[in-house]
Amino acid sequence: MRPHDVGGAGDCFFRAVSHQLYGDSSHHLHIREVGVQYLRDNPESFIESNTKHSWNDYLSNVSMQGTWYDALIVQAVAESQHVNIYIIESHENFAEVTLVEPNHSSQQPPATLYLGHVNEVHYVSTVPYSSDLENQLSNNNLKFIEQNVLSEQPHVNMSRKRKHGACMRKFKLTTKTSQNEPKTPEQKQKWNAYMKL
Repeated sequence: MRPHDVGGAGDCFFRAVSHQLYGDSSHHLHIREVGVQYLRDNPESFIESNTKHSWNDYLSNVSMQGTWYDALIVQAVAESQHVNIYIIESHENFAEVTLVEPNHSSQQPPATLYLGHVNEVHYVSTVPYSSDLENQLSNNNLKFIEQNVLSEQPHVNMSRKRKHGACMRKFKLTTKTSQNEPKTPEQKQKWNAYMKL
């Protein structure tokens, strides 16, 4: 697989899911809407994991275009779309792959999506390698993303071996990844660079 940039401005997770499901990123608002509706319809499965805001404030915030993803909406998208989401991380401090699975059972097996998460701030879709020219274009695309979206590391090799942590982890609902509120100067710098795309 190779990374395929789908755009940003806070919607990159939803754009990447849209690209995986529909072949383009234009359905990102629908993906977000369905995920938020799943949260509204199933609060008992999620509300205890939301500790920062009231449930209604959280739903109002996450439904707005441009709001970054968090653990709850990722799980809700997996549930509402009935998909397994493999998230391939580029940051060396994270497990190389995170698997988010729908919790409910179904007669149909879930579809499988493969997303890339570049240095904690940007989601990309993935597409199969098909030629040497595309491989070269892919490497250039990844370098562009890393240099223009990511401020700290000039190049992160997504295929490198990890020195820390397990190779794969399963997503836990209680994991907090609230990216709407950059806290450190480094995170604010990354956020500002990301929002310029």
